[in-house]
Amino acid sequence: MQGRGYAVRVSEPTRLVLVPGLGLDERSSARLRRRCAADVVLLPGMGLAEPVPPLDELARRLLAALGTGPVALIGHSQSCQ
Repeated sequence: MQGRGYAVRVSEPTRLVLVPGLGLDERSSARLRRRCAADVVLLPGMGLAEPVPPLDELARRLLAALGTGPVALIGHSQSCQ
C-alpha cells in the first residue's frame, strides 16, 4: 500500500483491521478500504452509539473481534474529539 510519501509492506495473510476513533464509524475509512481490503471493528462510543465502557472492556471486545492470526491494527481519531 502506498500513500503520500510513505509505504507499508504487509505480508499475506496479515489482515488489516481498522478501529475508528471516538465519534467515527466505518464511513471514515471508506476511501482506504476502496484501495485495500480491510475489516472495521466498531467499539462502543467509537462507531457504536453506546456509552464508552472501561478500557479493559474495550480491550476484551477488540480482542474478541480480532480472532486468530496476524493482524495489522490501525486506529485514528481525525482530531474530532
